[in-house]
Amino acid sequence: MDLSTNTVSAGEVTFNIDNNGEETHEFVVVRTDVAEGDLPVVDDQIPEDSDLIEAVDEVEDIESGTQDATLTVTLTPGHYVIFCNLLAHYGKGMHTSLTVE
Repeated sequence: MDLSTNTVSAGEVTFNIDNNGEETHEFVVVRTDVAEGDLPVVDDQIPEDSDLIEAVDEVEDIESGTQDATLTVTLTPGHYVIFCNLLAHYGKGMHTSLTVE
């Protein structure tokens, strides 16, 4: 999972999502103080009701080859993690950090 930048200014942020993989994916945005690789995992997924994360928004079921999925959210300063929460995808490294200044 790659972002064009890992630092953005607070306010409205639009993610233009391309799924260049061979499987369907999700694009989940959470605010957290936990490092991107250390989110809690239960049964190969991140429990989105965890006290360690604050769910922001997500796009589900992004089909393989999708070039036009978008997500616009309003972000406050802090640390965010973006990941795919389909079964075992987070564990395969489908996550990245975003800093909002």
